[in-house]
Amino acid sequence: MIQKHYRHEQGNYYEGRLSINQEKTSPYWMVTFQGKDGKMRRRSTKVPVAGGMFEGTRITARLAEKIACQRGVQIACMEELEYQSHNNMSARKWLAERLEQRGRLVSEDTKRNARTAFKHLCAYLGARADGPL
Repeated sequence: MIQKHYRHEQGNYYEGRLSINQEKTSPYWMVTFQGKDGKMRRRSTKVPVAGGMFEGTRITARLAEKIACQRGVQIACMEELEYQSHNNMSARKWLAERLEQRGRLVSEDTKRNARTAFKHLCAYLGARADGPL
């Protein structure tokens, strides 16, 4: 199944090629879609091809295919949103946010080392650190 425009129930759109298919080595439906960067991506929907139990409900193989298509759209929309958020963010800002997130989980010495590495990396990148990620 290949279509061009999909709308996710939360109002997000995915525009591009998207298909779901079976893979011999996986018991789950796979989704293949084109990312904003033009590269094709392949992800598991975690929906069983043959049906059976899925999230506490027994489903048929036909219903599993429909659910897999919906999940595929969700996956494509979420990756598109993530790409857009990173594309509008500078490398310096992304690194600073990452440093802050990780800083809550590590010791003071590790935080100090990470801040030093951050400063050195930003100095190395120069003006490129303020460009889009």
